[in-house]
Amino acid sequence: MPFTDGTYQGFGLYPGTYNMQFDYTSKMHHDSYEVYVNEDFVGMKAMTNDAEHIQSVAEFLHGRGFTDFTSSIDGDHYTIHTKEQAALMKEYIAMYLNNR
Repeated sequence: MPFTDGTYQGFGLYPGTYNMQFDYTSKMHHDSYEVYVNEDFVGMKAMTNDAEHIQSVAEFLHGRGFTDFTSSIDGDHYTIHTKEQAALMKEYIAMYLNNR
């Protein structure tokens, strides 16, 4: 009997060749990080696919000429620590996060 036990037999070249399972309890979710510069919140970085990683924020900054900073991850908080050009760095990160 179709759908009574969460499966459906059929739609194949031969009857009963597909055994499709339906799981209605799972949900889609994406990892996301809150991005900070010197403890000031800048924005959210969502990881929408497996190829993305939070270190891409630091790679972006390196590509823009920023070199004097460190970064750390604590749970879902990604913090960039810098003593120079913090305001400019925040602007660049905000632009990066809004364009992703």
